Amino acid sequence: MKKRQQKREVHNTSFTGWREVAGWEPKDTLTADDELMDLLTKQTFLENSLPEIAYGDWYHNFAALVLGATLCWIVGRFKLSLALVFFIVLPLALYYRTSIRKFRGFLRRELQREFVVRNMENDYETMNWLNVFLDKYWIFLEPGVSKMVCEQVNPILANSPAPAFIKQLWLGAFTAGTKPPRIDMCKTLAGTNDDVSVMDWGVSFTPNTLADATVKQMRNRINQKVIVKLKLYGLTLPIVVSDISFRVLLRVRLRMMTQFPHVRTVNLSLVNPPEFDFSCRIFGGDSILSFEILSIPGLKFLIDDMIKKYIGRMLFDPLSFQLNVPMLLAGEAFGSPSGIIEINVKKATHIKAVDTSGGNTVDPYVIFSFGGKEIARTSTIEDTREPIWNETIRFLVSDFSEPLHLDMYDFNDFRKDQLVGNILYDLGAFMDEDELSDLELPILRNNKRVGTLHLDMKYMPIIHGSTLPDGSFDPPPELNSGITSLTVVGARGFNESDKVISVTAEVYLNKELINKTGAQKSNDPKWNSLVHHMIDNRADSYIDILLRDGKKNVIGALHRRLIDVVDSSIVGYSWFPLNEGGEVELKASWGPVELPGGEKADSYVEPIGVARIFVDSCTGLPNLERIGVIDPYVRILVNNFQRCRTLVQNSTVNPVFKEVLYVTVASPNQKITIEAMDVEKNGRDRTLGAVALNLAEFVGKNDEGKYIESRSDETKEARLISSKGVKGTIKYSIDFFPTIPVVSQNELNKKAAREKEKEEQKKKLEEESEGKAEELKKAEKEKAKTLALLEELEKEQEEHKLNLSFDELIKYQQGVFVYDIISGDFGHESGYLQVYFDQNGYSQFTTRKIRKGGKHRLGVNGDYLVKELEYSQTVIRYVKDFSANRLKNSMAEISLPTIQLLQRSYDKPYLLKLPGQSGTISIYLQCSWIPVLMSQLPSQDSIGNSGQLSVTVLKGKDLPSADRNGKSDPFCELYLNDNQVYKTKKIKRTLNPEWNESFEVEIGNRCGSILNIDCIDWDVASHNDKLGSGHVSLADIDPMSPTELTVPLKDDDGLEAGEVYLRFVFRPKFVILLRPETTAFSLEAGERVLEAGVGAGGKVIGAGVGAGGKVLGAGVGAGGKVLGAGVGAGGKVLGAGVGTGGKVVGRGASLLRGLRGSEK
Repeated sequence: MKKRQQKREVHNTSFTGWREVAGWEPKDTLTADDELMDLLTKQTFLENSLPEIAYGDWYHNFAALVLGATLCWIVGRFKLSLALVFFIVLPLALYYRTSIRKFRGFLRRELQREFVVRNMENDYETMNWLNVFLDKYWIFLEPGVSKMVCEQVNPILANSPAPAFIKQLWLGAFTAGTKPPRIDMCKTLAGTNDDVSVMDWGVSFTPNTLADATVKQMRNRINQKVIVKLKLYGLTLPIVVSDISFRVLLRVRLRMMTQFPHVRTVNLSLVNPPEFDFSCRIFGGDSILSFEILSIPGLKFLIDDMIKKYIGRMLFDPLSFQLNVPMLLAGEAFGSPSGIIEINVKKATHIKAVDTSGGNTVDPYVIFSFGGKEIARTSTIEDTREPIWNETIRFLVSDFSEPLHLDMYDFNDFRKDQLVGNILYDLGAFMDEDELSDLELPILRNNKRVGTLHLDMKYMPIIHGSTLPDGSFDPPPELNSGITSLTVVGARGFNESDKVISVTAEVYLNKELINKTGAQKSNDPKWNSLVHHMIDNRADSYIDILLRDGKKNVIGALHRRLIDVVDSSIVGYSWFPLNEGGEVELKASWGPVELPGGEKADSYVEPIGVARIFVDSCTGLPNLERIGVIDPYVRILVNNFQRCRTLVQNSTVNPVFKEVLYVTVASPNQKITIEAMDVEKNGRDRTLGAVALNLAEFVGKNDEGKYIESRSDETKEARLISSKGVKGTIKYSIDFFPTIPVVSQNELNKKAAREKEKEEQKKKLEEESEGKAEELKKAEKEKAKTLALLEELEKEQEEHKLNLSFDELIKYQQGVFVYDIISGDFGHESGYLQVYFDQNGYSQFTTRKIRKGGKHRLGVNGDYLVKELEYSQTVIRYVKDFSANRLKNSMAEISLPTIQLLQRSYDKPYLLKLPGQSGTISIYLQCSWIPVLMSQLPSQDSIGNSGQLSVTVLKGKDLPSADRNGKSDPFCELYLNDNQVYKTKKIKRTLNPEWNESFEVEIGNRCGSILNIDCIDWDVASHNDKLGSGHVSLADIDPMSPTELTVPLKDDDGLEAGEVYLRFVFRPKFVILLRPETTAFSLEAGERVLEAGVGAGGKVIGAGVGAGGKVLGAGVGAGGKVLGAGVGAGGKVLGAGVGTGGKVVGRGASLLRGLRGSEK
């Protein structure tokens, strides 16, 4: 067996860019005088002494060389002193130098003459604008370009197939020089499609002329230089390639697209062979001991032939080199796959056999190859010339410049399989459309048709996110299928002894070996081994790493969820502990691809806990509105995907939210982003700035490595960063509550299926092993041993999960409610399925658009942190508008207790029917419950924090006098979070008034609300006088029973101004504060006035409690209607506009009715 070559460690480049290579310093900056004066400008003594006719022509140089050679021969012939040679060579060398300087001056004048003379007309255009730009900015661009080249090339060199005795190979220095490449000419070809532009570019790259440059000029005029270093046998040897020049006619093909960056692909092809020249010195670097390799006769011609032979196969027209611009801008490594091609091989017809002698039959199968590698093959269909396969294969593709090879073979039992014919298919067809149906490809042999292959092909690209014009990032869809790029970088700490051992790493994905590194003899190996793999169920994918020594013994193992590795790579964590000690460095990236059937019902990733994010307030937000003020809200993103959001605060740059948001987290290394946004009525909402947080800073573990509850003691303040700079701050706090790992019903079902599959494989293996060679049996036993080890690693991770019954699960009131929506029958209307919980006004989950046409398989899932399972409500709606909130009309809707839905759908899928005006919508879903460890539910998160508050203004006592008679005419104005909600009647000539007036208001955040009371003296002829003011924190109110409080009043000078007596009755409910016609919430402070109190002669008027509030009569529902009079003499309720208002949902009132005591 051929020994696998070990992979080398990636070495960093020491010098990149022209400044570092030249050792440039600021003092070397050229002045205008430095630019003018070079060595050719200054004349030498000989130039001033000799007449012009005596030097400078070719025969002068020839004569000087002949004279020097003759004189030296005479010295040697007559055995004279060698010192005479010095006196011969010195004057002749000075004369030769003077003659050559004159010749170079002549060349300068000739070049100027060519520049002055107008060129003859041709159909090529100039690109002087681009050349001028490069001339001015190349010295600034070149260092960055050189750095990018080194970062890309060094890993390639480390993994190159160089001989094994070369231990390291890297770029020691690289610079493209200070002289930029030039586009000498350009021509645009006609007759292309509207989205394609094809041009011929004449490109040249020449070094600077340094023969007459001064030392200072040479520091600023650096030529191209590449130093490749290799380490072998303990020595480091440099190979220097410099003064590179080339000229080539390049054909450039640009395919456009409407989205940014507007160029989809760039194809480069060589119209003619390139002309190269360079200087190459080996084993000596820049010293005089180095050897110029091109001085070897004939080597330059050999290099030109090799370029034509190998580069021609890739780049000569019509072949091309393709660049995927969106992938490069997304940060993908060069050569990474751009997507997946799916081929449905249907059948072949009219196959002509190769050998028909002796009654030979045709047993066809097809091999698919791409990029010189076999990617798949069909099954063999025996004895037929009309085979039917109906098989589907998928493979990764990086670009479409390479054709797909399809080779059909005739299977033979005892002879070599014979080639029936082949097909070369140009994948460039996918540039025009992603799906190609009913293809009939001719099978060719000796350029003659010998059959037809029938198939369908589909290209599914990686979906990348994009940066929006406001600087925010629009992530790709969160799909469960896609491509993962997995890199095993290295390992450390696995060997406690001083002995150096040989180490190999094996990478398994779902127990399938996908990569194996080369053996590296080191206790700190660096492999940098990259593999790309297709994933159809990311949520259920696991990575296993096995480290083996030279004897193939396992010395370390790792078992991790794929999503954990991806999340860790996002935040820069790449080291993972091995089970036997030590660590392995592992990096992974994820590219979502929408595969058919890629979303599965078991695709949910179990969380490790929930993060409780308290959004307090923002200050100094940028005002993006030209007219008016922004309407900000805050959203929470996990790995760039939005999870939840706050209410909208209208017309303010200093919003106060005081809201709690919960998000589930699947890994401690996920990135949480808190982003302030501005509501836009037309178009996307705009970012105001964001702060990115590393969740690992808020997640704690105990000594056993289990996650524990972690609470923040204080609110943090952070600056908001956007593409326009840093402006504004946000106050927040984050708590973490771990989940209790439990075995779900899906896991039990999958475990039973795996056990059954394992028994079948074991039985099949025993049957197939009979009669096999001993070596093959040994390999199969080794494979079974590895599989048993991987299962043991998986079992160890599952052992910490609890297997609880349903009754035991629901004893935990706090938990993550997980719902899998499997399929549904949606009738004849297109729309979106939305899921709401409790008081949420915005949907917790919204599907993609469901096309009309009856039954659809969805295979989507979501979750929600239920804070009190006993009171929680679930609402599922089918709507027409994706952005519809909870108060907008729906086509079908159902509301039911969450615990009831959980009971019905826990063991198996449940059919849920949504009644609607135009018919009933039915969906199949299955739910599960993951308990959350929470020592005590914060009072702000309880159902007792929202509901209907009844306030009775009883009386006032010892109020100050404001009138001449020693009395006052007092009345009270009450403000909830700075919004006026009620005004009592006035009581004349008293300091101890009795009002006994009541009103009700809905509270969205009782614990964060303040009720302010202003006691005012009424005056007829002048302004009213303020007697005193006080406040009550609604957090001090008992939500379960009536509360009477005495509110002390103080005047503007801080002196005591009497007391006001209030009685509070709170009825907990889930309250929704939205208006259906807009995305904004109804009230700035989250409250709504419901009814006026008891009395006579009352009056109800609209005045403005806040944006979108309303007045409701006693017992009036969401319709918004005031019934009856009799509020009280002179009393009035100040509400907002009438319109359509919010509504109250939930079972909180009925469930808590028995706990409130004397409510009436």
